[in-house]
This record gives sequence, C-alpha cells and structure tokens, in this order.
Amino acid sequence: MRDDPFKQNTPHQLLVKSWIENAGIGTILEEDFGKYVVDIYIPDLLLGIEIDGPYHLKKRDRLRDGYLKESFGIDIWRISDKDIKVSYRGELIDRIMARVKEME
Repeated sequence: MRDDPFKQNTPHQLLVKSWIENAGIGTILEEDFGKYVVDIYIPDLLLGIEIDGPYHLKKRDRLRDGYLKESFGIDIWRISDKDIKVSYRGELIDRIMARVKEME
C-alpha cells in the first residue's frame, strides 16, 4: 500500500472493493507495482481495476497498462467513475467470476 498519509481512497474505490469482496474475492487497495499504484488489485486473478475520473489520459493509461502487463503479468480493467452505480455491480461481478473460471 502507498505510504502517503494524505492519500485517501475514493468512495468509488471503496464501493467497488466492497462489491468484489462480498462476492468472496480478496482485494488490495492501492497496491504498488514499481512506479505505479493500482487502485484495486485482485492477486488471485492477477487483475487490477482502475477507476478513472475525468483527468485520465488514454494514451498514457495504455502505456501504463502495457508496462503492468509486461513487467508484472497484471491485466488492467478500467472503469469510468461515471459508470459506477448499483446497476453496474452485477456486470462487474459477472466479468470477475468469468475470470475466476478462466484461471481454474
């Protein structure tokens, strides 16, 4: 976890983390990977979830995601903070459970 005492998890991060953990899947918030931090990391699936606000730059994010895949074997799923609502919960959990089955 990042050592910055001023860094606060966003409400969106905490909500998505709770959805995933309520499905019985362990997560880590703000996990460090080299020079990058992943919002929500699911170690058993080698999966990172990034919650993107309006400030994210697609080109920079693609480079970052490629680095995380090449260097650590982590796939990154990006979710717009605007898409996070209760109706999105089922879709996200379905995708994660499909990933669990792929990993078996």
